[in-house]
Amino acid sequence: MVEYEVVIIGGGLVGAALARSLAQHNIHSLVLDNQTETALYASELDNRGIALSYSSVQILNSLNLWQKILNAHAIRTVHISEQGAFGFTKLTAAELNLDVLGYVVSAAELGKALVQNLSSELITVMRPIHITAVHYQPSGCWQLEFSGNKIRAKILVAADGANSLLRNYAAVAVSTKDYQQTAIVCNIDTSQATDIAYERFTAQGVLALLPFGKQQLKCVWTVPNTILAHMQQLEDSEYLAAIQTAFGYRSGKLLKVSARKMFPIHHVALQQLYVPGLVFIGNATNTLHPAAAQGLNLGLRDAQELTTILRHAKNNAIAFNNVQLLQRYSAARQLDHSNTQRFTNSIVEIFASEFTFINQARKFALFAAQFISPIKHRILKQGVGAWQ
Repeated sequence: MVEYEVVIIGGGLVGAALARSLAQHNIHSLVLDNQTETALYASELDNRGIALSYSSVQILNSLNLWQKILNAHAIRTVHISEQGAFGFTKLTAAELNLDVLGYVVSAAELGKALVQNLSSELITVMRPIHITAVHYQPSGCWQLEFSGNKIRAKILVAADGANSLLRNYAAVAVSTKDYQQTAIVCNIDTSQATDIAYERFTAQGVLALLPFGKQQLKCVWTVPNTILAHMQQLEDSEYLAAIQTAFGYRSGKLLKVSARKMFPIHHVALQQLYVPGLVFIGNATNTLHPAAAQGLNLGLRDAQELTTILRHAKNNAIAFNNVQLLQRYSAARQLDHSNTQRFTNSIVEIFASEFTFINQARKFALFAAQFISPIKHRILKQGVGAWQ
C-alpha cells in the first residue's frame, strides 16, 4: 500500500494552490478529484468574475502564477451604496497606500493557471476518481480506497468544497443555512470604462458590478428565490433594463448582456478546522455569501498557513499528523475565519432586514463609513485580506 506525505481531496482552486505551495518546499502531495481537468472552470460552464484581494495576488505571485493570468483587471476603488438611499461609502487603494485593492479575473482563467498542468515530480494528480471508503487507522494515518487503489496518508486535507465528502466521513459538526437566494451571473458591455467595483443593495438583492476589460463588467445579482423564476423569464433587454434601473448610470449605459448562469447560495460553517490527521480548508470549512467576495480569498490564506505549518514540521522532523501541529494550524486560522464569517453574515443580515430601525441605521452607517476613518479603515483591511 502506497503512503503519501499529504493527500489533498479536491483539485480545485484551493486544493491546487496548496499542492503547488507544498511542492515549493519539497513536500510531496497526492491530489484526488472526482472531475476531469477540463471540466473544472470551463469558460462555457463558469462565467464568474472572481475578485482577488491584495493578499491573494501576493499568494499567487509567490506561486509564480500571477504572471500567467493575462486578463486581470484592477480594482482601485470600491463604491458601496443602497438604492433609494442618500448615503454611500467609497473605499480607495490610496487610503492604504496601495496601488490597487485587488483584481478581477475570470474563474476560467484563474482555474487554468492553478489547476491545469498541476502534475510534477512533487505533485501526483489522479482524476477523475470516485472514493469508495475512508478509514482512520489506530496508527494515526488515514486509509482511502478508490478505483481499485488503496493508499495511506500521513495527513489528509479536505479541499473538496461545500459538500465535503471527508467532512461527512469524519462526522464533524457543521452549521448550515440556506439563504433561499441565487446568484445570477453574467457579463455586461458598457458605454464607458471603469476601475471601480460597485456593490449596490437593491430591493431585489445585492448587485455587484466588477470591472472587467475596457468596457465590460462582471455582474452578480443575488436575488431571493421567490423572484428567481421572474428574473429568469426576463428577456435580455428587460434584464439589462432592470440592472440599469437598480444601478443607475455610474458606468454609463449598459449595452449588452451575456447568457445568465445561476448559482444557489448556501452558508456552511465548520465548528472545528481539524480532527486527528485531517484538516479542512477552503469551502469545506466556510462557504460564504458572495456579498463580501471573501470565499476564495479565505481559502487561499488557509492554503498558505497550512504550508507554513507543514514546512515547519518537515524542517523539524515533526510528524504531519501530530495533534499539536494541527492545533497550531487551527489556532492560526480561527480568528480570520470567525472575523470573515461574522463580517459577511452581518452584511447579509443588515441589508436583508425589513425592520424600520435597522433600515435607518443602515442608511446612516453607509453615510458614516465614508467620513469616520476607523470604520472605513476596518472595512478596507478586510477587503485586502488583513484583519490586523
